[in-house]
Amino acid sequence: MIGTRQLMLFVRTLFYSLGTGALVMIVGVFAASALWTFHQKKLTRLLKPLFILSCVMIFVPPYVHALAWADLFYRYGIEGFGASLWVMVMALLPMGLGFSLLGFYLVEDAMVEAGRTLNRDSAVMSAIILPIAMPAMLTGMIFAFLWTLHDFSVPSLFFVNIYSLEIFAKYSATNHPFEPFMLSLPMMLVATIMIVFISGFTKKLMMGLRKGQTRDALPLHMPFWFKCLQTIAIGILILQIAVPVISLIVKVATPSNIWLSILQARRELGFTLVLSTLTATLSVIVALFLARKVIGMEKRSRLLIWVCILLPLAIPAPLVGIGLVTLFSQPGLGLIYGTIWMPVLANMIRFAPLAFITMSVQLKRMDQSLLDSVSVFQKNQMHGFINVYFPMVLPGITAAFMVVFILTTGELGATLLVSPPGRSTLTMRIYNYMHYGSSQMIAGLCLTMLALSLSAGLIVYRLFRKTGGDQ
Repeated sequence: MIGTRQLMLFVRTLFYSLGTGALVMIVGVFAASALWTFHQKKLTRLLKPLFILSCVMIFVPPYVHALAWADLFYRYGIEGFGASLWVMVMALLPMGLGFSLLGFYLVEDAMVEAGRTLNRDSAVMSAIILPIAMPAMLTGMIFAFLWTLHDFSVPSLFFVNIYSLEIFAKYSATNHPFEPFMLSLPMMLVATIMIVFISGFTKKLMMGLRKGQTRDALPLHMPFWFKCLQTIAIGILILQIAVPVISLIVKVATPSNIWLSILQARRELGFTLVLSTLTATLSVIVALFLARKVIGMEKRSRLLIWVCILLPLAIPAPLVGIGLVTLFSQPGLGLIYGTIWMPVLANMIRFAPLAFITMSVQLKRMDQSLLDSVSVFQKNQMHGFINVYFPMVLPGITAAFMVVFILTTGELGATLLVSPPGRSTLTMRIYNYMHYGSSQMIAGLCLTMLALSLSAGLIVYRLFRKTGGDQ
């Protein structure tokens, strides 16, 4: 049962997660509001590359940000919750920015122009633009909240105890699944409520992904304090990108250290690549099958299925590992126990819902009239599938694959419990060595992860831009 100390720890973790989510949303909103307050040419030339780089940083594991900021924090005596909170905000800021941009794209130019004829620009922002964009902004905040609620890698590096780490520690101490499960119930209840809440926004958010502003938006003239907050938010975006890159390059010192760190971790790197490839491939197959079934359902049934598919996001990562260990260690069920299929299954449970979201977005963006024409003129179903449907859905398949692949490479909480004996991932190696200090070798591995993550993010961006226009 939950004791007084654990209850206080849970409440403190909730405030920590809510603080992270709120800051992520606030910074993202003020940065993304440049869509309506900057001239279009200036926005495209100066801010678009910054927004793209910031959004693709979502694929960079939080511990990379932690290593990059750690020396700076230690130098000025910043530690504990403050340091952990800042690093999580930097790691999850792409969620706030991305969903805020999506929310602003939901606003029609005509509505803004009509509002400007009746009231000042600041009133238009507060009465028209922000209310329309609010569902997307809240979705970004909730995703950041859920991620922070379940992640213990960054807090543990700054010696902060949070509730998800308590679950992991309880299982390590007792080796019994019942107590960790009971400890997880409050977290799962809160996370489930949040998931049900944001599931109602899916249709509106899909609309935002299918369109953008239809023409050059007239820049709104906002108060001086608003422009100052915009400038601060954009400055934070620059720090979010620059600090990890510059800090890790300085720590690595020479390119040879990167190559040496990769050579020393070649077994972990090979295992990580195989694990991530298997997980991503199977997740995409499942996600495509489910997305095709769900997209044709009626509204009420579709909402229920969305909630059910997203529910695994409410399960703490350690509990996923504990559940799989408990299940497949039973007599007669041990066929995959101690094999690579255990971490594959654990990561599928954690990230297949994100592949489903990616595939649903892609299917929603496809031209339905073209598909209807194919169904009429195709020689047979295979002919239409190979020549039309598959090329249209391929960018979504590739994007979903890259999303799951790179998130699997950075997963720790569940993989730590279910990896086969004698095997570990690149993230497990980095995490274990980070407790002994940030050596050049660890910085080299983190820089490798940073490069892989940014490459994957840029591929996903290019794929969705190719099928959805320039927005």
